[in-house]
Formats: sequence, C-alpha cells, structure tokens
Amino acid sequence: GSADWSGQLSVRRRGAAAWPVMATVGEKLGFLHRLPVLMKATSDDEVPCPGYLFVEIAKISHESVGTCQCLLEYLLERLQSNSCNVKLKVLKILQYVCGQSSPQFTLELRRNATLIQEVTGRSRKIKWKLF
Repeated sequence: GSADWSGQLSVRRRGAAAWPVMATVGEKLGFLHRLPVLMKATSDDEVPCPGYLFVEIAKISHESVGTCQCLLEYLLERLQSNSCNVKLKVLKILQYVCGQSSPQFTLELRRNATLIQEVTGRSRKIKWKLF
C-alpha cells in the first residue's frame, strides 16, 4: 500500500481500522514538515535510530488527533517495507512511542495489531506492554 499525501491520507492495508476523525488539511501540511525526521528515523540502513529522534517522534503523537493519525499511518506504511532494517526501526519506534504517546495513538495501534503480526510473521499476540 501507499500513502496519498496529496489528497486524503490513507494507508491501504488489510485489517486496518478507520480513524474516527480525518486529519485536516492544516494537520497534513504540518505533518509534511515532520517527514525529514521520520525518514531519517526509518532509513534503510544499519545505523540505529538516534535517541533524540524517538523523543521528537513521541512529541508528534501529542500535537493533535489528526497529526497522531498521520504519524501512525506513516509508521504503519513504513512497516510494510521489504527491508528488515526499516521494519526493525519502525517496531522500535512504535514500542517507544506507545510508552510516551497519547491514548489515541495506542488505541489506534492496538486496532492495527493484525497488520503488525502479519509483518513480523508472528501468529501469537505480540507481547509488548501495550497489548
């Protein structure tokens, strides 16, 4: 699947729950300014994600419901990459952000647990503290 950043933001994936509120155009535009941080944090290389980026990404999850939506959709999209490096970085980011994020982020991530299980190849429930 892919995110359509020019129109309605959506990640096309199986088993994904719909958000109750759509991100506004302003929230989407504001989120676009965060993409360099997110792209660096989820780069396709063996360099670990720097700790300060975890903090910056967690802050994004608190900005608004719409920005939180954009963040989760971006991370779930990156999780579907063919690169193990990208998948590992995204999973670490999701784990960190869940401990720091708004309840809305965690709730929506739980609704997408099936996607995470499919991507990680796990048939059992993922044993993170949020599940």
